[in-house]
This record gives sequence, C-alpha cells and structure tokens, in this order.
Amino acid sequence: MAKTTEQDGYTLRLGEDQTSDSRGAERQFIRVTLIRRPGFFGRNFNVRETRAHAFDVPNAVPRALGDGRLLAWRWQSHRDANALISHRLETLAGLGYEIVERSKGTRGEWDWLRDLVRQRLAGATKQAAPNPRSGVEALNDALARLGIEPTQVVAGLAQIVNLSEELVTNPTPEAVSSCEDVHLSVLIPFLIEHKSESLREVGMRWLAIPSTLYDVEPWVLREWALSDGPLAKVLVRRIEREGLALFGLEGLTALATARRRDTRTGARRWLERLGEETRTAEPPPPSARR
Repeated sequence: MAKTTEQDGYTLRLGEDQTSDSRGAERQFIRVTLIRRPGFFGRNFNVRETRAHAFDVPNAVPRALGDGRLLAWRWQSHRDANALISHRLETLAGLGYEIVERSKGTRGEWDWLRDLVRQRLAGATKQAAPNPRSGVEALNDALARLGIEPTQVVAGLAQIVNLSEELVTNPTPEAVSSCEDVHLSVLIPFLIEHKSESLREVGMRWLAIPSTLYDVEPWVLREWALSDGPLAKVLVRRIEREGLALFGLEGLTALATARRRDTRTGARRWLERLGEETRTAEPPPPSARR
C-alpha cells in the first residue's frame, strides 16, 4: 500500500460493565483513524480500525492485536470518509466503547505541495476533466518561488506519485503503470519543461519507456502535441510511428492543423493512409459489378 498519513484519530475503551469477568482486569481498546494517501484529487481517504488490549493499570500501554483493517473497500472523498468514521464511532458507542483520546495527525513534509496542485486541478476549470496544465503551473510557481533544489524537487514528486526517489529518477515500466494518469499528465511536462537540465533528463527517462504515453489520456497527449513546447518536439517521432494508437482518429484530425509543420505532416500522413484504406475497403459501385 502507498504511504499514508493520519488525519484524525480516536482511541476508544470498552466500558467496565462491558468487560468479561473471564478477562479479569484486561481492558479492550479500539483505535479508529481517518487516513489519507498521496494524490491530486479528493478521493484519497479511508478509515482504519485497529484493536488492542491492556491491563487496566496506570500508564498501561495497549498492545495492538494486528495491523488493523480498512473499513471501506475503495478510497473515498474526505466528506464520505468523515461520515464513515462518524458512523463507526456511533456503532462502537452502542457496543459500550467510550472515547478516551482524540488526536490530530501530523502533516507530511510535502502535503502543502500536494494540496496546492490538487486545488489548482480542481478549481481551475469546471469541465468534467481536470486541467493538468494547472497542476504543472502550480508546481512550477511554488517550487520556483521557494528556490527548491532539483534533488528536493524529486523528493516532493516522489511523495505525490507514491514512488521512491530512486524510481522517480530512474523509472521502470512497473513504476509507470503504478501511477495514475493525472499524475503522469502533470509530472512529465513539469520535468521536460524544467529549467534544470538534470530534471529534464529525468523527464526524458520517463518518456523513453514506450508504455508511458499510453497511460496518459489521449486528449492530454493532443494538448501536448499542439503546444509549442519541448514536449511537442518529442512527440513528433511517436506520431510518425504510433499516431493512430496514441491519438485516435479525432486526435489526428486536430493535429493535422497544428502550428508545427512536422506535427501537421505526421498527422496528415496517417489521415491519408486511413483514407486510402477506407476507399480500398468500400465495395465497388453497382456499375462496376455488372
């Protein structure tokens, strides 16, 4: 599981009148926590429940009975996870548990950066699809103003995409496949367009993996190819080889009017080829069959 942070937590103890006589002075505890995993959007929360026991003596430390379990089978929005933890606390209260401690979790070193990017992605547009470009701009603005060194940038990116710093610097196909498409949509242009040569080299390593572009939404690829930036130049070679697979017919039609001549040329060759194949596949007219 990806690294998680605790946002909020409750420790509950089973009331004395609910404790079995056979257990003597042993008391039952439950820890219920709201946890978050790194991500750009709001559906990154869940609730973990861990059980423990301890003898009812001063300063006794409860001993955990396991690693705990997640109460929801999928990650949820913050609001839904809060509703889940409230419902669970009500259920436990009905079983005789009482809250003995509440604690707020600590924020991670790069939580501020993750929150900033997520806010920009969610608030920059009201379209159904988020605007990855807003995430790229948020990363650039924040890191440039703070003057963070490239090595530190890698550490922050590693937290956002749930990978080790080594895998961010030297990605593998497995690392790419583990990333969400929106992570790649922000990570790759940020690296390729960065003023640091070392970070641009890292971005090229990501693009050197053939499967990377196939994990990015086609409409995002289209925006990259239509731009005047370095990503468009990198994509030209892929248009010539894999244009239809990467962009689809609609995307190629848009690229046929791109400002870059080499992009237009590559897209138009595909459209011409598809037009010839369509004409070949059409049945001959009735006059030709007689």
